[in-house]
Amino acid sequence: MEKELDINALGEKIKQYRIARGYSAQRLSNITGVSKSHINNIESANSHASAEVLVRIANALEISVDILLCDSLNRKTSQGARMTEFTQMLEECTEKETKNCRYSESIERKFKTSRSKIGNVNKGCTYRHVMLLG
Repeated sequence: MEKELDINALGEKIKQYRIARGYSAQRLSNITGVSKSHINNIESANSHASAEVLVRIANALEISVDILLCDSLNRKTSQGARMTEFTQMLEECTEKETKNCRYSESIERKFKTSRSKIGNVNKGCTYRHVMLLG
């Protein structure tokens, strides 16, 4: 059975990344050209976002659209999106954080078995994030 767009999860994900970037709804509105009320309505699942609006929001938050939509994808596709999100987090790590993370196959294995936990992790990488995967 095909999954439908989960507008609740989409709104929550947008809000999560907006807050993680330190943006208010007004700031995101200014960057995207999308009204503040529409952003608030998307985040609270009172309104659908067009593909164009999703692209604008994703670009403003410096994430890919698949990250925003991964909760509405089937399990196999969602795993790929979450792995992309995890990889992006690791790419943002400083050299010291990367060494602390000791990105290895064992961490990747932990991620794959704990992929449901990664949805609540914000951008950036610390040892704490890696520990959330275990």
